[in-house]
Amino acid sequence: AELDRKAREHDAGRLAVQKQMEAEEQERKKREELRQQELNAAIAGIEELETGAPRGPSKDKENRVAAASTSDAVARLQKDTVKAPVRTSGKIAVTFSARAFATPSRESHHLQEEEWLAKQSAARRAVQEAKESAPGSVENDPVWLCDKGKAFLKQGNFDSAINAFTAAIALDKDMASAYSNRALCHMRLNDMYACAQDSTKALTLLVPPCESNAKARLLALCRRGAALAQLCDYESALADYTTALQIAPDNEELVRDIAVLRQKMQSDTSTSTPAQIAVGAK
Repeated sequence: AELDRKAREHDAGRLAVQKQMEAEEQERKKREELRQQELNAAIAGIEELETGAPRGPSKDKENRVAAASTSDAVARLQKDTVKAPVRTSGKIAVTFSARAFATPSRESHHLQEEEWLAKQSAARRAVQEAKESAPGSVENDPVWLCDKGKAFLKQGNFDSAINAFTAAIALDKDMASAYSNRALCHMRLNDMYACAQDSTKALTLLVPPCESNAKARLLALCRRGAALAQLCDYESALADYTTALQIAPDNEELVRDIAVLRQKMQSDTSTSTPAQIAVGAK
């Protein structure tokens, strides 16, 4: 009995909902018919006015009513299609923060960039102090000594270049470029241990890693990787080349050297060795 009662209540509810939906549908149809009638009357009034047919007193009244209906109908039709006003033009002032680096600012590298700039500022102060300690003497200018070492390196005078870079380091122990280029001189003289040592020192100074020192880190990594490969430490060399490839992912020579290293690690019978890439004085 309880189930029957619930079923009847359910059916009654469904019937009530259905009747309500039917009533709403009928009301909607009535409104639509009324709207269509008004529109037809408005169109007929417009057509009659355009034809200029003769009108009597009663016809004039009908036309006035039709014109009024036409105006109301047109107003109702245009109500929903009113265009938004045209937006007025204006100018927006844009200012940009000063950037010491060529690349766009990235919040994730902001602290590293600031630390690197602070180190560069300290290095410039050290150079200036060295110059002021002996005015007019280039022997106390680490930058001049480093440039002199690069000139010797390009001439193939590796011993003199090493002496010049060593003198620059004595005046400025944080000059990463002097260590990196001295490492290249050691490589030219086939002293791979010294090359790896100076490259490692350069990498410890090129911190934090940022866009400004990316090229210098790439050179130091490649030089140390080439030296370690000559010393048959293929695993460490592969790690350096892989890190360098992250800095320069489009470097095809790095990709080839990594492939050679992987082959050497799989078989010691191969005689191929990685190329000593990026060996120019920088």
